Amino acid sequence: MIKVKMIINGTVMANLRDMLFLHDIKIATRITFNRMESRMLSAMEMRMVSQFWDGEKLFNSKG
Repeated sequence: MIKVKMIINGTVMANLRDMLFLHDIKIATRITFNRMESRMLSAMEMRMVSQFWDGEKLFNSKG
């Protein structure tokens, strides 16, 4: 009886550990994706700003 309880507790603990591990991975991937997304956005913004400045330079040089 005690052995069975230990086995059940062991599997429950293992399942909990797996669930927590997967949860940690989910959080980590979400953070990574958010970082990637913000980096992509900032890169796009930088590109837009540089294009804007190039346009300004062209406009000013023609004027």
